Amino acid sequence: SQASVDAQVSQLGKAREKVRELEVVAQERNKLRKQCDSLKVELGEERRRRVTVETKAQAERASRAGLELELEKLRRQSTLLKKNAERRLSDQRPNLGELGAFEEQSEHAGDID
Repeated sequence: SQASVDAQVSQLGKAREKVRELEVVAQERNKLRKQCDSLKVELGEERRRRVTVETKAQAERASRAGLELELEKLRRQSTLLKKNAERRLSDQRPNLGELGAFEEQSEHAGDID
Protein backbone atom coordinates (compact mmCIF):
# COMPACT_ATOMS: atom_id res chain seq x y z
CA SER A 1 0.00 0.00 0.00
CA GLN A 2 2.87 2.36 0.87
CA ALA A 3 4.61 1.35 -2.36
CA SER A 4 1.44 2.13 -4.24
CA VAL A 5 1.21 5.55 -2.59
CA ASP A 6 4.90 6.20 -3.34
CA ALA A 7 4.35 5.24 -6.99
CA GLN A 8 1.37 7.57 -7.24
CA VAL A 9 3.32 10.42 -5.59
CA SER A 10 6.14 9.84 -8.05
CA GLN A 11 3.73 9.86 -10.97
CA LEU A 12 2.11 13.02 -9.62
CA GLY A 13 5.55 14.70 -9.38
CA LYS A 14 6.32 13.72 -12.98
CA ALA A 15 2.93 15.00 -14.11
CA ARG A 16 3.49 18.33 -12.32
CA GLU A 17 6.91 18.66 -14.00
CA LYS A 18 5.29 17.95 -17.37
CA VAL A 19 2.64 20.59 -16.65
CA ARG A 20 5.39 23.16 -15.83
CA GLU A 21 7.17 22.30 -19.10
CA LEU A 22 3.91 22.69 -21.01
CA GLU A 23 3.24 26.04 -19.32
CA VAL A 24 6.72 27.26 -20.34
CA VAL A 25 6.07 26.04 -23.89
CA ALA A 26 2.67 27.79 -23.87
CA GLN A 27 4.29 31.05 -22.67
CA GLU A 28 6.91 30.82 -25.41
CA ARG A 29 4.19 30.10 -27.96
CA ASN A 30 2.24 33.16 -26.77
CA LYS A 31 5.36 35.35 -27.04
CA LEU A 32 5.98 34.04 -30.55
CA ARG A 33 2.35 34.68 -31.52
CA LYS A 34 2.62 38.27 -30.28
CA GLN A 35 5.87 38.75 -32.20
CA CYS A 36 4.25 37.22 -35.27
CA ASP A 37 1.25 39.54 -34.92
CA SER A 38 3.58 42.53 -34.54
CA LEU A 39 5.51 41.47 -37.63
CA LYS A 40 2.25 41.06 -39.56
CA VAL A 41 1.25 44.57 -38.55
CA GLU A 42 4.66 45.93 -39.57
CA LEU A 43 4.48 44.03 -42.85
CA GLY A 44 1.02 45.44 -43.52
CA GLU A 45 2.24 48.97 -42.77
CA GLU A 46 5.30 48.44 -44.97
CA ARG A 47 3.11 47.18 -47.81
CA ARG A 48 0.82 50.19 -47.42
CA ARG A 49 3.84 52.52 -47.43
CA ARG A 50 5.25 50.78 -50.48
CA VAL A 51 1.91 50.98 -52.29
CA THR A 52 1.66 54.65 -51.33
CA VAL A 53 5.19 55.34 -52.59
CA GLU A 54 4.56 53.37 -55.78
CA THR A 55 1.25 55.15 -56.30
CA LYS A 56 2.92 58.53 -55.78
CA ALA A 57 5.71 57.53 -58.18
CA GLN A 58 3.14 56.49 -60.78
CA ALA A 59 1.26 59.74 -60.30
CA GLU A 60 4.51 61.71 -60.64
CA ARG A 61 5.43 59.78 -63.80
CA ALA A 62 1.96 60.41 -65.23
CA SER A 63 2.17 64.07 -64.26
CA ARG A 64 5.65 64.38 -65.75
CA ALA A 65 4.48 62.68 -68.95
CA GLY A 66 1.52 65.05 -69.11
CA LEU A 67 3.78 68.05 -68.52
CA GLU A 68 6.18 66.84 -71.19
CA LEU A 69 3.28 66.51 -73.65
CA GLU A 70 2.08 69.99 -72.71
CA LEU A 71 5.60 71.37 -73.13
CA GLU A 72 5.90 69.75 -76.57
CA LYS A 73 2.52 71.20 -77.55
CA LEU A 74 3.64 74.67 -76.38
CA ARG A 75 6.90 74.32 -78.33
CA ARG A 76 4.95 73.46 -81.48
CA GLN A 77 2.62 76.41 -80.91
CA SER A 78 5.61 78.68 -80.33
CA THR A 79 7.23 77.48 -83.54
CA LEU A 80 4.00 78.07 -85.47
CA LEU A 81 3.57 81.54 -83.97
CA LYS A 82 7.16 82.40 -84.80
CA LYS A 83 6.74 81.22 -88.39
CA ASN A 84 3.47 83.16 -88.72
CA ALA A 85 5.13 86.30 -87.32
CA GLU A 86 8.07 85.91 -89.72
CA ARG A 87 5.66 85.41 -92.62
CA ARG A 88 3.71 88.54 -91.64
CA LEU A 89 6.92 90.55 -91.41
CA SER A 90 8.08 89.35 -94.81
CA ASP A 91 4.61 90.12 -96.22
CA GLN A 92 4.80 93.66 -94.77
CA ARG A 93 8.30 94.46 -96.06
CA PRO A 94 7.20 94.98 -99.67
CA ASN A 95 4.45 97.23 -98.34
CA LEU A 96 7.10 99.27 -96.53
CA GLY A 97 8.96 99.52 -99.82
CA GLU A 98 5.80 100.76 -101.53
CA LEU A 99 5.37 103.26 -98.73
CA GLY A 100 8.91 104.50 -99.33
CA ALA A 101 8.20 104.87 -103.06
CA PHE A 102 5.00 106.77 -102.26
CA GLU A 103 6.95 109.16 -100.01
CA GLU A 104 9.48 109.76 -102.81
CA GLN A 105 6.64 110.54 -105.22
CA SER A 106 5.19 112.94 -102.69
CA GLU A 107 8.52 114.73 -102.38
CA HIS A 108 8.88 115.01 -106.14
CA ALA A 109 5.33 116.21 -106.35
CA GLY A 110 6.25 118.92 -103.88
CA ASP A 111 9.15 119.97 -106.13
CA ILE A 112 6.80 120.47 -109.03
CA ASP A 113 4.72 122.94 -107.09
